[in-house]
Amino acid sequence: MNIKQNIVTKNPCYTCGRTIIVKGLMIHSVGCPQPRASVFANNWNNANANVCVHAVLQADGTVLQLLPWNRRGWHCGSGSNGSGNNTHIGVEMTEPDTIQYTGGSSFKDLNPAATKDFVAKTYRTAVELFAYLCKQYSLDPEKDGVIISHSEGHKRGIASNHGDVEHIWNKYGLTMAQFRRDIKKAMGGNATAGGTEQNAGNAPKSVSKGDTVTFTGGPVYKSSTAAQATVNKGITSKCEVTAVNLKGTHPYHCISQDGKGVYGWVNAESVKEVSTTAGNAPKSVSKGDTVTFTGGPVYKSSTAAQAATTKNVSSRCEVTAINEKGTHPYHCISQDGKGVYGWVDKASVKK
Repeated sequence: MNIKQNIVTKNPCYTCGRTIIVKGLMIHSVGCPQPRASVFANNWNNANANVCVHAVLQADGTVLQLLPWNRRGWHCGSGSNGSGNNTHIGVEMTEPDTIQYTGGSSFKDLNPAATKDFVAKTYRTAVELFAYLCKQYSLDPEKDGVIISHSEGHKRGIASNHGDVEHIWNKYGLTMAQFRRDIKKAMGGNATAGGTEQNAGNAPKSVSKGDTVTFTGGPVYKSSTAAQATVNKGITSKCEVTAVNLKGTHPYHCISQDGKGVYGWVNAESVKEVSTTAGNAPKSVSKGDTVTFTGGPVYKSSTAAQAATTKNVSSRCEVTAINEKGTHPYHCISQDGKGVYGWVDKASVKK
């Protein structure tokens, strides 16, 4: 699996700045013979779009992340019991160009062997992505209502009437029950019940006034309790935390230290810890050192605003260049074949 950030900064789901507490994950299938995730990303990156999922995945293991995971998407509509948009991350699987829809969720398979192979590969990517997200948000994939399809969401009264993903999975021997078991297996069987108590996934466990952090993009507010964002910043910026209000909805007041214009209160999930007054970051890293990359975004330059990719691996790397003035100060190259190649955040390096 290779998660690539492709945030649709023009889509209303992103610009409105509304967030959710993640209680589950909903799997969708795009409903048309289109294998490329980029087609959907391009279509939905406009101010008039009326739909957006958090990610679209391909058969080759590529996952395009279109929204921050805790941003409220428009992916499932609603039903008699409300909307899964308020509680669930939505992920679309692409479909092969070897099928032809004949009406509703019915389709004609033009190349059964190729279609079956494609569906099996997207299934495996979905298992890996959902296992990753379950770990991030302390979700138990086998707990009732946590991992559901769009069609299951409709039966629960929280989604519109769609047949995915069962309309395509069932033809090739795949089921939602097996999907949930495979996710738990991919997690090492260590899923923890929950989904209501969380610190927004990747948010740092402890941030204090005076700490230096990375703002990873998202809404910026005038106060820690403001109902609406003043602005949305689709950038990455090295910031100083100038105030903290842990009782607020947006607990950290951040000011850019790199001229990128972040000034205001931000959500916990928009913050990644770089260094603290306690000195938790690596004390000294030099060119030529061997370090452990612990996972996270990888950038094309030390000052890039958006990651080229996200590597959710632990890799033994050589530091081939350093720019201490950059937001992502270390250029790392994997020495163990795990594919890390680029500039990374200080917080992603352990010496």
